[in-house]
Amino acid sequence: LKLMPHAQKEHKFDKREPLRSLNEIANLANAPYALYFEARKMKDLYLWASAVEKGPCAKFLVQQIKPMGDLRLTGNCLLGSRPILSFDPAFDASAHSRVLRALLSTIFATPKGHPRSKPFHDHVLNFSFLGGCVILRHYQVLQPDSSKGAQAESLVEIGPRLSLMPIRVFAESPGGGALSATGDY
Repeated sequence: LKLMPHAQKEHKFDKREPLRSLNEIANLANAPYALYFEARKMKDLYLWASAVEKGPCAKFLVQQIKPMGDLRLTGNCLLGSRPILSFDPAFDASAHSRVLRALLSTIFATPKGHPRSKPFHDHVLNFSFLGGCVILRHYQVLQPDSSKGAQAESLVEIGPRLSLMPIRVFAESPGGGALSATGDY
């Protein structure tokens, strides 16, 4: 929730209900996109990312998650600032990865002028496509220090860091007809 100033937390979903009821909850909150974390048997964590109205939906297996506190990283960004989204060129390799890029960019991009967001950028969300997994890394943009003679901006990782393995991409939210499966990437 701290990564996206435009995010809302919703507690009304019971996991015994079908996943289609996520659309109703998102519509009641006027949310065009939804992220749902599904934990199974206290060892597997899945992420459902969906465009609620007519868009695609993706199911990811969350692997190698490193929260911000575990990494002991020195960077810090301002709460509510808008991120710069950076995508690896490997996302343009296939149609399935282009759908994932479009979905992730619309979900994680903070709308300009949102009341809870700041009008500037001071951090970067980097999405890399490596070995069939989407790797998310979070960096702070450091301004050049004139006292040390630095001329260019630099990046410092601030966390969290995680790897998302795409399991399926669906045509509708959530569950519709499958557009791709794990081996298609």
